[in-house]
Amino acid sequence: TPGYMAPEVINGAGGDARSDIFSLGVTLYELLTGSLPFMGQDAASVMAAITNSNYTPIRERRELPDSVVALVENPLRPAPKIAFSRHPKWWVRWRPVSLPSRLRRIPLSLKTM
Repeated sequence: TPGYMAPEVINGAGGDARSDIFSLGVTLYELLTGSLPFMGQDAASVMAAITNSNYTPIRERRELPDSVVALVENPLRPAPKIAFSRHPKWWVRWRPVSLPSRLRRIPLSLKTM
């Protein structure tokens, strides 16, 4: 679906491991906030938001530790050369994240169609 497509895929460059990491960042954002980071009225506007890196910072939706914010938002950066986390081995830079006890129980809501 368009909300999970990496900017390079939208621009026709094809997908690779960096595209998968971008999609993982989108998925993590959605799991922690309950909504996708890139919003729009239709597929074209969602893709425009992705290519322009126009999303609401996760901190505006939920209080999270810096390490979690970086883990989620670094893959969403638009330029693979700038975003070290879009490198195929971005995850080796991260240690296990320990959440404060008040954040360990993250309420999830299931939306039905």
